[in-house]
Amino acid sequence: MKLQDVDRSFCEVRARQGASRSRLTDLVRSALGQTALSDALQHALKVLQTPTSVVAVTGQQVGLFGGPMYTTYKIRSVAQAAVQITEQTGVPCVPVFWIEDNDHDAGEAMTAHLLKATHDIVTIKPWDGSAPRQRVSSRIIDPLMQESIHASLTNLQGRYADATAARMQGVYADGVAWSEAFLAALAPYLSRWGVLPIRASQIIDAGLHGPVLQHLLALNSSIVERIRTTSEAIVENGEHVQAVVPDIPWMYTTSEGRQRIEQADHGVRIADTLWSSDELLEHSRRNPERFTPTVLTRPMVQDAILPTVVSVLGAAELAYHRQLPDAYDCAGLAMPALQQRSGMTLITAKTQRNIIKSGHDIGWFQRPWQQIEHNIASELTNDLMPEIEVQRLFIDSALKPYRDAAEHIDPTLIATVNAQKAGMETSLEVLEGKLRSAAKKKNSVTLDRAHAVHAHVFPSDNLQERVYPLAMWESMLGIDELASLCDTIAANELGTHIMTQATHNEPNN
Repeated sequence: MKLQDVDRSFCEVRARQGASRSRLTDLVRSALGQTALSDALQHALKVLQTPTSVVAVTGQQVGLFGGPMYTTYKIRSVAQAAVQITEQTGVPCVPVFWIEDNDHDAGEAMTAHLLKATHDIVTIKPWDGSAPRQRVSSRIIDPLMQESIHASLTNLQGRYADATAARMQGVYADGVAWSEAFLAALAPYLSRWGVLPIRASQIIDAGLHGPVLQHLLALNSSIVERIRTTSEAIVENGEHVQAVVPDIPWMYTTSEGRQRIEQADHGVRIADTLWSSDELLEHSRRNPERFTPTVLTRPMVQDAILPTVVSVLGAAELAYHRQLPDAYDCAGLAMPALQQRSGMTLITAKTQRNIIKSGHDIGWFQRPWQQIEHNIASELTNDLMPEIEVQRLFIDSALKPYRDAAEHIDPTLIATVNAQKAGMETSLEVLEGKLRSAAKKKNSVTLDRAHAVHAHVFPSDNLQERVYPLAMWESMLGIDELASLCDTIAANELGTHIMTQATHNEPNN
């Protein structure tokens, strides 16, 4: 089902499903913590409390400095989707941002890339690699991590670099949970667009997922079979399967962190522990907080807790959601409409000027750097200079009549002709040297300019929105200008990727 297929009847059914409105309200307030409620958030919370309302949801794992910029685009996209649902069905719809902090990928959660004034990319990795299987939700910023993060903020550039650095220093402080810091970095944008946050870990820790956990575990073999059958059909259709399907798509948290639950003879294995299937179900009833979903069961947990009618997703997320329709059906769950998020490439006026000077369009730069460098070299290097044999033939041809005349008039003048030939060769060598020097200089300027553009619009040979975090753009443009640029997403159909130029507040360098 697509966003435009969502109708009033589906919304009315979904509004009656999910956790109680008071429980959902508590989850939002708990996630917000001490964050002051903007008018937009207060309105959204009021809508969520209405029993007839539904939810448009998007989500993201924890990311340093607000995560990659597409996280903010997701938030803006889900706000737009909620408005569209309300307009097309007449049912009030509230946007929700699901912070998936149950995973244990600390490396991804605490890595960011910033663009330096030299147009080089610096990678920030303040995590020391300790306790690799610990859930992100339980990780706290320590003094060494704080020092590393704060030091990295000197790489921010632009008119708002100092203000952004100060805000991020307050966000990433000693003793603050990673999840809370991530949410605080995004807070101005969630507040502006009225998108309500929910931390997935708080659902797990409270055991709210217990009923759906037990239900899905009881049906595990059937659900896994459905997912595998769907995945095989996707492959047969010539498409890529995003997620590998395990025998048991859940993880169990021990004192060592999250562990896979693997099929074993007459039961399951978790690390060095063997349980029967009945024991596994019993543990899910006694200690649901120890069970966390994988990428294939997380959507079902989310949509069992929330009255979701549409999920706004990235391309990879769409891919693994396409493996799940039959699993939802097997579990008796209503799968929401799937909508791809919008995307955006942000450019400053300076970058736009460099693009114009290059004589190419932005698409020319959204390729691997090696290809761009090769193209420039082909345009500006030795291909412009005549080969040495061509040069010699040219001189010989030009002097042949004089050589012939010298032989007939006075053979002793042949030495004079040869001297002229040597002088011409020397003069051409000097000219060629000057041309090569000029070409090298032009090539250097062109390469530097191309490198600057490429670093902005296709860094590390990837879409800009996947590489640079929110904080980098905020330092260049400020919160208001950046949020305003993101608002241009809503002027386009959901799921489109646009290019937007900042109109002011350009970086200083």
